[in-house]
Amino acid sequence: MNNLGIVMSLLMLTTLGYAQDIDADQVRSDLQDWQLDQQEIFSAIDRPSTEIQANLNKSVFIKQIGETNTAFVDVFSNSYAIEVTQSGDYNAVDINESALQISKNIIQNGDNNTYFENSYTIGEHTMIDINQEGNNLYFEKFGSNALANKIKLKMTGNSKTIILRNF
Repeated sequence: MNNLGIVMSLLMLTTLGYAQDIDADQVRSDLQDWQLDQQEIFSAIDRPSTEIQANLNKSVFIKQIGETNTAFVDVFSNSYAIEVTQSGDYNAVDINESALQISKNIIQNGDNNTYFENSYTIGEHTMIDINQEGNNLYFEKFGSNALANKIKLKMTGNSKTIILRNF
């Protein structure tokens, strides 16, 4: 029994001694590679490509707080600025739009709110500012025309629906 204790102690000391073995040359090499990668990244940031410069007027910002929130944004435009803010659970935004210029600000506070838009009007300027505050609120916009290209709407309460059909 005493011999077993001695053998186990020797095995543990051997393992600990091996685990603390570090190759300093490998660490230096890895550090130099990392520094070179960082320099390449920062030089690319300092010199934005022409593609990035051309797309400075195209932005989508999505802020989500909560669980199972979704935002699908599919736009075709020369210029767009889209902001989606979701605070709550199970909120959904689905945008499919084509227009000359697009400006959207969508805020969803609460649970199970939905914003759905499907419109294709090349040559138009569209602007929507939607604020949904409550639960189970549903907004749907299909199509576009001059009357519905500039919408500002605040939905409050629970279990309400607005459907806009434009032809």
